[in-house]
Amino acid sequence: MNNNMYVISSEKILEIKRNIKKEVFVVEIYSKKIENEKELYYEMMYKFDLTDDFIYKKRIIYDAYIDWMTDLTWIEESKDVCLIIYDFFKLIKIGVDEVNLFIDMFVTNILPFWEEEVIHTVVEGKRRRFNVYLVVNDDE
Repeated sequence: MNNNMYVISSEKILEIKRNIKKEVFVVEIYSKKIENEKELYYEMMYKFDLTDDFIYKKRIIYDAYIDWMTDLTWIEESKDVCLIIYDFFKLIKIGVDEVNLFIDMFVTNILPFWEEEVIHTVVEGKRRRFNVYLVVNDDE
């Protein structure tokens, strides 16, 4: 099982979505609607049904966010996870450093956790396929 992050075209994501099975928990984020970093994390909180305790006094606590994203016990254990971020390059408006940190948390912490670490750190932990699709339009 390889959990990955892909940069793909809007045409390719349509093909992928047609082939997604019922056993996949799909989250779709629309970058056009995100104006700042807090909105991105609030959107993730809403779509993944996280609590808001990783946002304290309007400050994002990144370690707590990673903890929630490496928990996901409220999502059926047999379901894989698919995160689709549309118009990815439009997300840059929240700040290059902020976007890089967001991506880095997936690449460094969240995806490897579900690919391998979960079986070593969680009692009866099971691997979960978790893929992230960064969708770019042809005109970007």
